[in-house]
Amino acid sequence: MLSFPHVANAFDGYFTIPQVPPFRKDGDIWYEGFEFYKNVVEKRMDLDLIEGDALKEAIISTGKLSEFISIIRESCIYAHRRKDDRIRVEDVRKALDKLRTFYSRTLTEEHMEVMRLRNKRG
Repeated sequence: MLSFPHVANAFDGYFTIPQVPPFRKDGDIWYEGFEFYKNVVEKRMDLDLIEGDALKEAIISTGKLSEFISIIRESCIYAHRRKDDRIRVEDVRKALDKLRTFYSRTLTEEHMEVMRLRNKRG
């Protein structure tokens, strides 16, 4: 468990953020999980700033809240660089590529094998 003694006295306790899956075990999109991620975005920005397909792409491509937020943040940067006022699917895909590149550089072959086995099992 992580400990942060230098800031611990500023908080009453801690809250573990759940890793809400966007899919059911059968592979179909889980509505409640999808809505969880959509609500996270909606509480932080106007949904008119992101195309519906771009939001869907970001949601179904992650499944971990910290990665999802990172994808949305990176997508904002890509949209801004294009001088666009909306996040588009291309922005999300670039952000996802950046995340994949990071993982491909940091994960060992052993990690990759474990992920392959988990993906086969569903």
